[in-house]
Amino acid sequence: MDIKVANRLQELRKKNGYSQEDLADELGVSRQAVSKWERGDASPDTDNLIALSKIYNVTLDELINGEDEYKVNENDYVNFKKEENSKNLKSEDDDDDDDDDKNLTPVQKLTITIASCVSVIIALTAYLILGLCFNLWHPSWIVFMLIPFVSSLADAIVKKNPSHFAYPVLVVVIYLIVGFLTNLWHPCWAIFLTIPIYYIIIDVSKDVKKIKTKK
Repeated sequence: MDIKVANRLQELRKKNGYSQEDLADELGVSRQAVSKWERGDASPDTDNLIALSKIYNVTLDELINGEDEYKVNENDYVNFKKEENSKNLKSEDDDDDDDDDKNLTPVQKLTITIASCVSVIIALTAYLILGLCFNLWHPSWIVFMLIPFVSSLADAIVKKNPSHFAYPVLVVVIYLIVGFLTNLWHPCWAIFLTIPIYYIIIDVSKDVKKIKTKK
């Protein structure tokens, strides 16, 4: 028998105020049998284990595994479940984007691709026209920022997910245009403060939607 179990049997016996002889009489076995259990030379059979658990007023798990170890294992299980729940919540958020891509129809995917290609063509054409015809190479380079703006807008509309929209790009474009046209770089920089507000609103709306769905 495991020496840990043997030591536990001895500790429980002493804790409950039994001598080896008293316990042997209670179980209807010899004192030598109890001594062998506590030395690890032999193991009590199932009937004696059940009888010991009743005498010591413990479960079989506590009798064999020990009360402290049993509690640790129980706490580990609780902590494990908490970690699993936390991971599941994170994976749900991560899976939202994956599900968006998986649920797209071929037409929707083609729409996003076309929007991206068209934005590139329009931006390049506009830049060349403004540069060659009006010598506005600067600041007409801003038109290239239309590429992520248009493509992300199409992505957000098709997937019905505003978090896919490149709102920071829009903010930068507005800031640059206003700055170049009016030279009001300050206080126009305050527009950047709307970026975290935009994403906070999206997160809150998602949470509200999840709560309503669960209800």
